[in-house]
Amino acid sequence: MAPMAVLDEVDVETELIGVDADRGEHRTADYRHIHPLGLIPTLRLPDGRPVFESAAIVMFLADRFPASGLAPATGEADRALYNQWMFYFADTLYPTYNRYYHPHQFSVEEGDADRIRERCGELLVEQWKIVDDALQGGNYLVGDACTAADIYMHMVSTWDKDPRALAARCPNITRVAATVARRPSVSHAMSKHERLTA
Repeated sequence: MAPMAVLDEVDVETELIGVDADRGEHRTADYRHIHPLGLIPTLRLPDGRPVFESAAIVMFLADRFPASGLAPATGEADRALYNQWMFYFADTLYPTYNRYYHPHQFSVEEGDADRIRERCGELLVEQWKIVDDALQGGNYLVGDACTAADIYMHMVSTWDKDPRALAARCPNITRVAATVARRPSVSHAMSKHERLTA
């Protein structure tokens, strides 16, 4: 969803091609030639090369189209914070959600799935609190304007199994995510994403 929103934000002509995961299209040899792990999404550059990992796609687009204002310029102090949050969502929260929803992929021991899911639920509370604390008194994660990090945060926040509990625990995340959700690009991406995954 975040790459779709950022594509809308940068206002570049693209062709969106749905991949039907229910029918296994992401596991075909043709798709694995584009993304070796068979995961979604993948961005094909104008020269034909594929770029995968949603955070990498988002960061590339924000940098490639600086007029969008979605990323602080390289060398600015805010760039370090922007990078920090992008990597935090991609390398900390994202894997915890992955383990929460797919615990059987992370152990070969019978009965570990419930323990893995329980521990990941605890970790998600801790990991989101760090973000919520950082948003205290601020409108966005970095500076006074929405960046791709806020769009990515919004996407990841929609994955929680109990959105009401997350909202109660993390009022600052809820406030910022609601602001981000009102952006036309994000609303449009959410709508497209729901149609593609329905």
